[in-house]
Amino acid sequence: MAITRSGKEFPVEIHFSKYHAKRPYFAVFISNRQEVEQAKEQIRKLDLEALQLRERIKADYFEDIIGNSRAIREATGLVEQVAHTDSTVLIHGETGTGKELFARAVHKRSRRSEEQLICINCAALPPEVIESELFGHEKGAFTGATSSRKGKFLLADKGTLFLDEIGELPLQLQAKLLRVIQEGEFDPVGSSSPVRVDVRIIAPTNRDLALESAAGRFREDLFYRLNVFPIRVPPLRDRKDDVILLANAFIDKFSKKTGRKFASLHSESVHAILHYHWPGNVRELQNLVERALIVSHDDTINLSVILQNLSHSTHEKDDPSENGPPFVITDYEFRKLEKENILRALKQTGWRVSGKNGAAELIGVPATTLYSRMQKYGIGKTWASDSHFPNSTSIV
Repeated sequence: MAITRSGKEFPVEIHFSKYHAKRPYFAVFISNRQEVEQAKEQIRKLDLEALQLRERIKADYFEDIIGNSRAIREATGLVEQVAHTDSTVLIHGETGTGKELFARAVHKRSRRSEEQLICINCAALPPEVIESELFGHEKGAFTGATSSRKGKFLLADKGTLFLDEIGELPLQLQAKLLRVIQEGEFDPVGSSSPVRVDVRIIAPTNRDLALESAAGRFREDLFYRLNVFPIRVPPLRDRKDDVILLANAFIDKFSKKTGRKFASLHSESVHAILHYHWPGNVRELQNLVERALIVSHDDTINLSVILQNLSHSTHEKDDPSENGPPFVITDYEFRKLEKENILRALKQTGWRVSGKNGAAELIGVPATTLYSRMQKYGIGKTWASDSHFPNSTSIV
């Protein structure tokens, strides 16, 4: 304790320091203990506020993953378990279930959250381009390579690489991907000098990679390396408790976007939504809600009519025509029909395979899949000059 001039006692902390200047002596520094305690208390308050803020930010990582069903809670629970590790994550689920949202949640909750999340869609690029996109290339590595270019792996160094639709990656590149996962290095196209990277891989797919590897279409060793921690995103039909919650969330979203106010779903729409199968999952629900809002002339939302018409249309497509092919056809007939369908699509698109309005989009398959089927049936540029297609251009 110390005493002021007025005789009042107060607590102090005394710190001693010693130095020599011509003759030795001690210097004493006295600090007010009350100020120290106040500073410590302020630090504790700031630490608590920071902790609360971090928890709130963590909660925001799931803000786009809407749902309270058991299936969705199990999936988000897996995200919590694996996020803080560096393990490779394989996210599988049907198209439209929201796999990308889960991938982003894993990244945002990881120690790499301050680094970049780099995305690449393996199904959107032709085989001859995807290697350069992933691993980069050196100047002169191939025709048109007028300068060196960094690939996605190098851009994602210290961060996360999101390999969307990993099941579409060509077999010849799967070995190179396996090397990066195992050894953390790769050779850019046209270079013999390995580049080291520290990248976490999150790989969503709508394919069953176990079956794909058993059929020889996907490397088994790569599958096991990717499948360290699998997360299954449930289809909408397995989380019916979330359907109305999602529909209302989309209504609120589009209401804010358009500036229009809409009433909640009435009983007819609720009944229709709950009894629909949702083959397109959450993405289909979002699109149909948007369509219902667009055609609405007042504040009411009638999804029941849209779903009823959609169901009738689907049933009509499922019923084989009396004049069409038989319900069961031979493998030869199936391959013949598939080849004719590909040629018809290529003709309609001017032999453009990938990209917007390309044959792959018209058929409804990834461009890499269509390239593979074209190779299977021997369909190439020579067909473009065939007399059957006099106005065709070369394949893009």
